[in-house]
Amino acid sequence: MKTTLVLLAALFAATPLLAQGSNVQPQSAELSSSVKAALRPAQENMFRVVSNGDAAALRQVAGADYLTINADGTYMDKAGMLQILPKFKGSTYAVSGQTDRFYGNIALSTGRAKFYIKSILVADVYFTQGWAYRDGQWSYIHWHGTMTGLPVYYPVILLLAFLVLVVLVYWGIRRWRKRQAG
Repeated sequence: MKTTLVLLAALFAATPLLAQGSNVQPQSAELSSSVKAALRPAQENMFRVVSNGDAAALRQVAGADYLTINADGTYMDKAGMLQILPKFKGSTYAVSGQTDRFYGNIALSTGRAKFYIKSILVADVYFTQGWAYRDGQWSYIHWHGTMTGLPVYYPVILLLAFLVLVVLVYWGIRRWRKRQAG
């Protein structure tokens, strides 16, 4: 009787541990340092592909499950990104403060990117990228960009536009008065 009671008590005490173990997902093996080091060139290639508007290359770099949430509020999958990709052709970029974190075969990268068209800053974003290591290579699966704010020179441009408008109105009024007087 004592043996049965001890076995029941041990089973009762072990039940939460057994139940907890059934919900634990297996951990993927830790990626090697060479696989982790291969991420940065893949990221640099992705920026180059986008700035060249290269749809064929993006088809190879991005996974079928690719999703993007852009700084302008648009949300799209890989097919949607391929449609708008040509508008980025000829743009340039500067990436700073990029850090990578690894979770099994997934890498999350955060940083800041400034995008230029003809040397004019058009977007300054903080970003998060998602990458999955599958079939022996890094696959680009996610982008999320958030605007950091307007470039500092935008108020100057608005002020100059306002001044030009004031001058044009002034000239128009002067011409009108001359016609009325003459």
